[in-house]
Amino acid sequence: IKHHNILVDEEGHITGFLDWESAGWYPEFWEYTTALRFVPKDFWWYKFLMKAGVKRYLEESEYERALTSLTVDSYSW
Repeated sequence: IKHHNILVDEEGHITGFLDWESAGWYPEFWEYTTALRFVPKDFWWYKFLMKAGVKRYLEESEYERALTSLTVDSYSW
């Protein structure tokens, strides 16, 4: 944590932290496809997201899964 990533109010209380590692412009569907990226289709979270309206981004989600399968090794430290 660096000092410039810490939010402080007028009284000196810490109110939050900023993490710009993933900052940027993302397409409308990004949060939905990211939520589904590593989730098996038979897992409760996948089913929950489908009920929440993610169905409209299923095609984009499949693209995201395909990309992830090609780059998954780069996610490990």
